[in-house]
Amino acid sequence: MRHAWVALLLIGMLAACGRHEPPSPSPDAALAALRDEAARDSASVAPASPRLGGRALIALPDRALIEANGIRRPAGKPAAPETVAFMVDVLQIGVIANVEALRRAHVFDSVTVVGDADPAAVPAGDNDFKIWLLAESPDVWRWYVARAGNPARAQVAFDLVPDKVQRLNAFNAAVVQAAASLGARALPAR
Repeated sequence: MRHAWVALLLIGMLAACGRHEPPSPSPDAALAALRDEAARDSASVAPASPRLGGRALIALPDRALIEANGIRRPAGKPAAPETVAFMVDVLQIGVIANVEALRRAHVFDSVTVVGDADPAAVPAGDNDFKIWLLAESPDVWRWYVARAGNPARAQVAFDLVPDKVQRLNAFNAAVVQAAASLGARALPAR
């Protein structure tokens, strides 16, 4: 009888464990954690060597474009507005991490960032380089580089390795390589 009592007690304790799940984080807490992680990752990038120097304009898709082209929606079922807003925030955090990696690695001497409904059409102004991100569909996002006074553009091609810091370093190196393919002169690390 004593063994049956212990067994029932253990079964009851195990059953109770399944009913007390830890609370899931709020969307705001999840975004804050993601922002913190992205900031740590971009702060950990290596100094660019070689680098480009000069001034760069970075044109990013605005929220409306990310929402229209960057969010995968289930067929026949609209997503709740707060879910879409959360997904846009997540995508923007990732994009900004790439921009911050360029800034922190000193790929350029200065970086100006703008958001626009058509990043490709944003004029480079008095910048030496223009980098822009096209969000064509949830599966097709492409970065491009152009040099001032040169109508050609080069796609920034880099591997999406699992390690985020390595991926950001690969992105920085690919920006330098794409600009070099357009005749830009690479400089030694700062």
